Amino acid sequence: MSKATNDNAMNKLNRIKPATNALFNVLFVILGLGCVIPILYVFMISITSEASITQYGYQFIPHEFSGSAYKFLWEEKNTILKALLISVEVTVIGTVVGVALTTLMGYVLSRPGYKLNGFLTIVVFIPMIFGGGMVANYVVVGHSSSGCTCTDSFCLASINLTSIGSSPLLRG
Repeated sequence: MSKATNDNAMNKLNRIKPATNALFNVLFVILGLGCVIPILYVFMISITSEASITQYGYQFIPHEFSGSAYKFLWEEKNTILKALLISVEVTVIGTVVGVALTTLMGYVLSRPGYKLNGFLTIVVFIPMIFGGGMVANYVVVGHSSSGCTCTDSFCLASINLTSIGSSPLLRG
């Protein structure tokens, strides 16, 4: 088979039909709008006056504009910057300590002659399966007044284990 024939066959396989292309375009426009519209909505609410929100509620196009929200943020800039610096500090320190501890534990577990290798593997493996939020999720959902049963809580915890997360849609 010649190279030209092979290229022609590959091009034919890789072509998208016009109807499929149109469907993908519509899908991506909808997904794009789904990402941009909430950001625009929050911005429009932030430039709406408090009186307008009280009288008319949240609207995409406000009746009355105001910069009072941004004036308030500017007046509180020191508090906001302090909170930002604390967040960055906690993130950096936590990341450095976490990477160091994980590296040290990985090195210890990689040594075949280490006596506590089996025990430490279990100590590391169990929290990977049963995350910290599993018990809290059971307590909150299992003892809520929404009528969830113990089985529902177990199902939610199992879904959480597989890193899908417990979506509000799953609560029924």
